[in-house]
Amino acid sequence: MLNKKDFLKYASKLAFPIMIQNLIGTLVNIADTVMLGYVSQTAMSASSLANQYTFILFCLYYGMATGTSVLCAQYWGKGDKTTIEKILALGIRSAVIVTAIFTVAAFAIPASLMRIFTNDPQVIAEGVKYLRIVACSYIIMGITNVYLYVMRSIERVIVATVVYLVSFLCNVVFNAIFIFGLFGFPALGIRGAAIATLIARIMELVLVC
Repeated sequence: MLNKKDFLKYASKLAFPIMIQNLIGTLVNIADTVMLGYVSQTAMSASSLANQYTFILFCLYYGMATGTSVLCAQYWGKGDKTTIEKILALGIRSAVIVTAIFTVAAFAIPASLMRIFTNDPQVIAEGVKYLRIVACSYIIMGITNVYLYVMRSIERVIVATVVYLVSFLCNVVFNAIFIFGLFGFPALGIRGAAIATLIARIMELVLVC
């Protein structure tokens, strides 16, 4: 057991990196909405509302990832790495199952999901374009979120910081390329934002692997 002084020292060492990680992770989705504001209000509203569906899924990620990391932290203190690996595998399997359900729903009934947040037919039409592409990243997000939360619990905080930072920069760069049609690429608007987010999530998974 850690005494109070050691615990506060340990907590203060982790607090700032974790805060930065959460901020960067949130900015990956916010970047889409901000940059689409230069395209049209409809596109910006559509991506923002479609991300509300993603936010619901993120809350589930958070619950699964937090529970997994708490269990792993306990076994990390005991030095039981084998059990940590088993818990991590169970957490990832659970995340994949949940995200698969959300992914199927986003592909099968995207318009119905958008109607939960708006009745505007133009916003719904744009949101469907965005949602169907971004949904391809849900399973990837489930895997990386659980893994990176576990890394935090075993004092590998810098791993998540690097992964989220690279993901954010990747998203911003590809947003600019695909939304506005830079370097000879066609201007894809809201589809471009979704593709950029998907590429950023794939980059996260590559770095995690």
